[in-house]
Amino acid sequence: CEKAKVDLAIRKTGPASAKMGEDFFYTLDVKNNSVQETSSVVITDTLPKGLSFLGVEGEATCNIGAKNSLVCDISDMAGYALVSLKVNVHADLGPADKKCSDKTIKNTVKVKSSTKDPFSNNNSSFVTTKLLCPRADIRITKTGPISVTRGVPATYILDIENRGPADARAVVIKDKLPKEFTFVGTTSDFIGTTGARCSLVKNEVR
Repeated sequence: CEKAKVDLAIRKTGPASAKMGEDFFYTLDVKNNSVQETSSVVITDTLPKGLSFLGVEGEATCNIGAKNSLVCDISDMAGYALVSLKVNVHADLGPADKKCSDKTIKNTVKVKSSTKDPFSNNNSSFVTTKLLCPRADIRITKTGPISVTRGVPATYILDIENRGPADARAVVIKDKLPKEFTFVGTTSDFIGTTGARCSLVKNEVR
């Protein structure tokens, strides 16, 4: 005889925005909208680039596979049953030497079962989230002599400070020297950094 028809639906919710470098979560609600039991229910949630999987809370057997694809086996669902899962993720910052930029990601989840479901329009759901770069507050001050003597080395001091709250990444300082000056070198003191490397490009110290 013909297998029972069901109406299996899934709804995904999540934040409109999240900060890179921090954790957040999505909620997956799967419901059997019919009286008939449905068999072998499987959820597939492929996490977009920029997210790292942390874990799942709820009644399902879940595994993360290739290409950041999360597969959760709920097994059978009785008529009108509801299963909720909480998917915990981490928003990655990316390479430390690259400038951070805000970006928007779209995360789509799908559900299927071995029982025929003629209502396919509610078998998938998606959430769009804007990933925000951490905000830093970089400040620089420059001090030096009021006058200099030709042929005598002069010293300028650059004080760079990050007032936060986030770490500053890929910080670059550019100091254009007047044509009358010749670059000799730099010395530095660092608190809370890994140091700096300076070079001269067309009479500009970087």
